[in-house]
Amino acid sequence: MGKPSPDGLGSTCRRKVQRQPAVRAARAARRRLGKATPPLPGQQLIPKDSTPMYSKAPLLCVSAEAAAAVVAGADRPGDQNHTVTQDGEEIVIAYLDRRYPLDVVLWACLRGHVTDDQAEPFINTLTGHNKQKQDH
Repeated sequence: MGKPSPDGLGSTCRRKVQRQPAVRAARAARRRLGKATPPLPGQQLIPKDSTPMYSKAPLLCVSAEAAAAVVAGADRPGDQNHTVTQDGEEIVIAYLDRRYPLDVVLWACLRGHVTDDQAEPFINTLTGHNKQKQDH
C-alpha cells in the first residue's frame, strides 16, 4: 500500500480534488458549456452532405507512459468524432464537441498523468480564457 499523503486525505478525496486549480477550471468550463442535448430518435447528428470540422488540441503529459495511459483511458469504441493520439510525451485530441477534451484533461489530471501547470493553459486556450500570469 502506498505512503499516506501529508494532509491525511487520500488522492481521490473530494475535498482534495476540488482544491486542484485544473480540476476547478475544467468543471467551471463544463458548467458554462452545459449538458449535451441528446438527439431525437431518427435524427442525424451530422448531415450526410457536410464534412465535419475537427479541431485539434495538443496537451503535454508528465511522461510517455502517462501519455499512453491517457490514450488508453480516452478510447471510446465506435466514436469516430473524438480521438486521442500520442506523439511521445504529447497527446493530440481531435474533437467536434469542446466538452470531450475537457473530460480527457480532467480525467488525466485526476490520475496524475497531467500536472496542473500543464492543464491550466490547455483549458484556458480551449475555453477562450487566456489569462496572463502576473508575478508579484
